[in-house]
Order: sequence, then C-alpha cells, then structure tokens
Amino acid sequence: MSEITKNELNMIVEYLEKYSDLLGNRGCNDHWLPDTDENWELIREIQRWNSSDPREWDTREEITSDRGMFVPDFVLPAYFADKIQNQLETGE
Repeated sequence: MSEITKNELNMIVEYLEKYSDLLGNRGCNDHWLPDTDENWELIREIQRWNSSDPREWDTREEITSDRGMFVPDFVLPAYFADKIQNQLETGE
C-alpha cells in the first residue's frame, strides 16, 4: 500500500470536522479514555489547543473516575483534524 497523500489527508480533515460537528449536535458527549499517562498528555495538549488560559484547564483528578478520563467526544476529531491540517500547511 502506498503512503497517504496530501489529498487523502485533506479528505480525512474534512471527514473529522464533519464528524466532530455531528457528535457535538448529539445530546450526550461523554467519551472515556483509559486512565494512562499517555492519554493524560493528550488531554493536556487538547486543553492547550482549546484555551491558552491555564485557569480553564481541568486537573487529572477532575476528569478521572472509575470509567477513565473524560473528554467530550466531539473534541477528539476536531483536535486531530486541526493537527493534521496544521501539519499539511507547515510541512512538519
């Protein structure tokens, strides 16, 4: 299989953005990630992406329960779409 093309990445970005909108319009936006250090780092990165004000960031304890680490389901595809788009634009 060949490497993914820029055109395909752009299509993925568009799909992720539409999927994020779809999830955001649903009634329940709960998504639980396993409570791991890697997922906490992902959530911290998402918090920095979403807001430059650290006062708006949740602590690990605030988002963690016996179900795992909470993140709104629509945030993940929006974050990944933005990250891919940024990588396409900067070439990094």
